[in-house]
Amino acid sequence: MPTLVLLTGPKAGTRWPILGDRFVIGRAQTCNAVVDGASERASARQKDSVSRKHALITCTNGNWYIEDGDGEGRKSHNGTYLNEKKLAFPGRCQLRDEDQIRICDVRLVFCRDPNSTFTVEESVSHSDSGHSLDSQPAKRLRLLLEISAALRNTLEVDSILDRTLKYLFEMFPQAERGLVVFRDNPGGPLVLRSLRTPSGAPADPRFSTTVIRRCLQNVEAVLGNDLPAEFPDSDSIGEIPSRSLICTPLWEPGGQALGVVQLDTRMDDRKFTSDDLKILLGVADQASISLGNARLHHETLALQRRARDLEVAQQVQRALLPRSLPNVAGYGFFAYYESAQEVGGDYYDFVPLHDGRMAVLLGDVAGKGVAAALVVAKFSVEARVCLETVADPAAAVDRLNSLMIRAAVPEKFVTLAVAVLDPLKHVVLMVNAGHPSPLLLRSSGEIEEVAPVDITGLPIGIDDGIPYISREVRFEEGDRLLIFSDGVSEAMDANEKMFGTDGIRTAVAGTTGIPLATGEQLLRAVKRHTTGCDQNDDITVVCFGRVGDG
Repeated sequence: MPTLVLLTGPKAGTRWPILGDRFVIGRAQTCNAVVDGASERASARQKDSVSRKHALITCTNGNWYIEDGDGEGRKSHNGTYLNEKKLAFPGRCQLRDEDQIRICDVRLVFCRDPNSTFTVEESVSHSDSGHSLDSQPAKRLRLLLEISAALRNTLEVDSILDRTLKYLFEMFPQAERGLVVFRDNPGGPLVLRSLRTPSGAPADPRFSTTVIRRCLQNVEAVLGNDLPAEFPDSDSIGEIPSRSLICTPLWEPGGQALGVVQLDTRMDDRKFTSDDLKILLGVADQASISLGNARLHHETLALQRRARDLEVAQQVQRALLPRSLPNVAGYGFFAYYESAQEVGGDYYDFVPLHDGRMAVLLGDVAGKGVAAALVVAKFSVEARVCLETVADPAAAVDRLNSLMIRAAVPEKFVTLAVAVLDPLKHVVLMVNAGHPSPLLLRSSGEIEEVAPVDITGLPIGIDDGIPYISREVRFEEGDRLLIFSDGVSEAMDANEKMFGTDGIRTAVAGTTGIPLATGEQLLRAVKRHTTGCDQNDDITVVCFGRVGDG
C-alpha cells in the first residue's frame, strides 16, 4: 500500500496510507492528508499559505501521479514541488518510490510499497518472517490462522489486544504473563495498555523500560534469556521477576513502531527460543494490520462526525443571516457573504428600529472557523438588542462593547461598522469600531471615506470606557454606502498582491446608483484579481443607497 510520510515539523513521522485512486493533500480538514505550516512558530498567514486543497495524488493503471491544485481546475496558492522542481499547472508527474514532495515549508516522501524490517536474533526480519513459519508446528500455524480470522472481526483496539494475548497463551504454554505497551508519540511515556495471565489472575504490572525502548527505538524484536547480562545498564531489570521474555514491535501501516507485545516467564527450564520469537513476529504482523484498520475506522468516524458538525454549524450560521433584503421606500440594498472555511467569522445584519430607521451592520470576528462562528452567534444577538433598545447608535455600540468585554472571550475581538439610516430625512449616522472605513459613492462619481481614522474607535471587546462617536452623512439621490470586510481589501492574487482599497475604488468607479450593480461589479473585480488562488479570508459586502424619493 503506497504511503505518504511527513518529514518536517513537530508531527514528523506521521504516515497516511493512500487508499483508493484519489488522495488530496491540503489544510482543509476534509483532505486525506491534512498539513499546514510545519513550524510551530509559523504565523497564521504562513500556515494559510498551504491551500485548502493543495495537491492531488491519483492512480491510473497501477501508476501513481501527483498534480498541483484541487483536481477541479483550481491551482494551489504557492505551488507544489516534486524533488524541488515546481509542478506545471495544469499537468501531472508520475511518482516513484522515495520521491519527495514539498508544499510551502512542508516536506513529505512518497513510499510506493513500504516494508517493515524488524530484525530479531539470527537476523530474522519482518520480510523474512513468513518463510520462517514453514518450520513451525501445525498447531501453531492453525492458531495463527485463527488469530488472523478473529482479529479481522473487530475494530476495537482493546478487543484486538485482549484477543491477541488470549491466543498467544495457547501458542506459548510456558508464558506466565503477557502485556502490551503503547506510546503516544516518539518521545512520549510508555503506557501499559493490556495485561493478562493465562489463568486470568492478577499480574505484576512492572516491565523493563530498557527492553521496551530498545524494541521501539531500534524497531527490532528482542529475545532475552539472561536479562541482567544482556542489559547490564538497566536498574529495572533486576526488579522484574521474568527470567525469559520475547518482545516484538507493533507497527503502523507505514512501518513506524507504535507499541510492543511481550511474553515472559520466570521458569528457567521453559525459556523462549528463536522459533518462539519468529512466530510472535507473525502474530504481531496480524495484530498490527488489525490495529491499523481500527485506527483508520475510528479516524473515518471522527471525520464523518466533524463533517456533520460543520454542516450543522454552517446551517446555523446561515440561519443567523438575514433571509431577505430590507424593503425601504426610496432605497435599494445588496448583500453578499462567502466564508473562507466551512464556517466563518464575518456577519452582516439589517435591524429595523421602532421609529422607522434601519440599522445596517457588518462585523468581522478575529480569526476564522468554528471558534469565530461561535463568537458571531453571540455577538449578533447582543448587537441587535443594543441597537433596538438604545436610540443613539454610538451609545448602542458602547453598550455592546461593554457586554462583549464582560463575556471575556479570550483573543476574540470584533471590528464593526454600523450605519443607521433614516429614510425620511435621508440621513445616515455612521459608527465605526476598528473596521475598514466604508466608502460613500456619490452620484457625481466622487468617492470618500465615511469613517476615517480620526472617528474610528477600537474594535469591540478590546477596552471598555472609551466612548464611540458617530458621523452624520446626508444622502442625495444616487448616493450609495459601500461596507466591506477586510477579506475584500486583502484578497491576494497569485503574486501575493492585495486587492486593496485602491482596487475597490477602481472597481466601483463609474457604477450606477443601483446598489445591486455596484456590489456585483465589485465582486467580479475581486474574483478576477484572485483567479487561480484560494480564498484566504471571509468576504462580505453590503451596499445600500438612495434610488429615488419613494
